Amino acid sequence: QVTDKAGNTWRTPSFRNPDDGYEWYGTLIEPTADQLSKTLPTWHVFISRHGADNIKWQNSTIAYWYSKEWPYGIRCGIFDSQTSNYYDNVRIDVRGNTTVDIVGSAGGTKLSHGLKFSKVHPMQCTDPFSGEQITVRKTSLLAELQDPSNIRSDLSMHLRRLAGQEVPFGYPVRVQMNGSFYQLDHHTNRFTDEYLTDYLGYDEEGYAFKNVGTFGGDKDTGGNPTKVLPDDGNEDDISLLDAFESQMYGNDRQSVHLNHRLVPGSTNAVVRLYDLPYWVNFLALSRLTQECDDDTSTLNLYYDINGTGTWRPLAYDLHQSFGVFYADTDTSKNKNGLIADLDDKKGHPFHGGLHAPENYSMGNRAYEGIYQTAKFRRLLVRRLRTLMDEILKEPGTSQEDTPFWKDY
Repeated sequence: QVTDKAGNTWRTPSFRNPDDGYEWYGTLIEPTADQLSKTLPTWHVFISRHGADNIKWQNSTIAYWYSKEWPYGIRCGIFDSQTSNYYDNVRIDVRGNTTVDIVGSAGGTKLSHGLKFSKVHPMQCTDPFSGEQITVRKTSLLAELQDPSNIRSDLSMHLRRLAGQEVPFGYPVRVQMNGSFYQLDHHTNRFTDEYLTDYLGYDEEGYAFKNVGTFGGDKDTGGNPTKVLPDDGNEDDISLLDAFESQMYGNDRQSVHLNHRLVPGSTNAVVRLYDLPYWVNFLALSRLTQECDDDTSTLNLYYDINGTGTWRPLAYDLHQSFGVFYADTDTSKNKNGLIADLDDKKGHPFHGGLHAPENYSMGNRAYEGIYQTAKFRRLLVRRLRTLMDEILKEPGTSQEDTPFWKDY
């Protein structure tokens, strides 16, 4: 930084926009000196001690004071040993998958973080396993506290890719903070407008909603609908979800819940409003991976208003799969293990339906649109069998002859 005789100050980088620009250039000497694996990327995060101490308060009741002290959010610098790139002025916050305010997911001390890189220097990385080249600004680090193996998200995404479903990228990274080991995280997309339009290539004028719940009204479970697209700040568009669900069970939600029946004409509504092949594939894959909360809190929808005019579910937040049952401590009836015909264990082929045994979630009305019509159920069962035959193979097949493992 220099100042001329007229008093004008010049610096590089210019840092004219504190919310979206570089303040410093930087690098790291011998970034791989303590790196145990050359395959596992290491991120070196540098953050002020004050910022590190206060980041966990961002979702709490003192967020007002946080916003006054950090009007542009808490910032950090990140050096990626994989590419030897340094990223400055990265916004870091606490994101979903951290279910309590002060400590991490499910009462632990690990936090999941959202990251926002600057427009002038987006994150550029490579999935070390698939080789995918990635450029991203809005991304995240998932603590994966409920999955110490740090493999369930990868396995779920792998199976879905083999079956032709769109999923986020994802791979593990070792995170160092201020020179010390911080935690092992899962680097993956954040469910944002960037993910939908830039990564998936969706129409930016389409409508996307995350965490829509069960469409159960007063019987809803886990849903907190948030509009992601269009990114115009108009939250009144949530009414599109009401219009969608009313096609399935009208306005008498309680009657539907008690009678386990959708309104007349719902079959025609499915044909008209659902991207049916996508729904069938999504449901079959969710049951094969024993996804924990796809029918409740993490159901995400996209409405292709300018294209097909239909709705489709989007797979995201896949860490609670393959036997991870969140907050399930009931050991009666041997519920601490997977039981395929008990609905609260996610293995039932019609999980999320009102007729499945021991239904704990009150049922998902969007799922019921498929489950309650015989020809749609046959499509789902057929897709399940096809995926099992083509990707998983019969029990006892060697890993070398099983596409799921051979291609992983």
